Amino acid sequence: MFSFWIEDTTPFQWIYNKLILVVGILFPVEIFPQALQPLLKLTPIYTVCYGPAKLVVDFHLEKCVEILAAQALYLTVGCGLMFFIYRKGVRRLYVNGGCDRVLQRTETVCLGESDGGADVKAVCGSVWLQ
Repeated sequence: MFSFWIEDTTPFQWIYNKLILVVGILFPVEIFPQALQPLLKLTPIYTVCYGPAKLVVDFHLEKCVEILAAQALYLTVGCGLMFFIYRKGVRRLYVNGGCDRVLQRTETVCLGESDGGADVKAVCGSVWLQ
């Protein structure tokens, strides 16, 4: 969604992938200090990567319901945020080209001024007819 404002969003994808790798896959939540563990369990990375993997190893029904509820919450908030950003981006979007009719180039128009004959400033453009 940042593509409406930023030309290349690949660095954001790289950062997201590295966060998933570090927080969700390489380092389990139990390795982090006790003060950080509740905060990490509230992140979407926990509910996407680490939580489901933990359920495969050590299944508890209440933990499964907790993770599914968190995933539903993040899905709802994410979709709402996505639609909000999309509406904002579409309002600011200017698309060049993309006409559904075939256009024909008819002539080139040049408008110019003369400064004593030596210096000519011209603004040139093409006239297109539908």
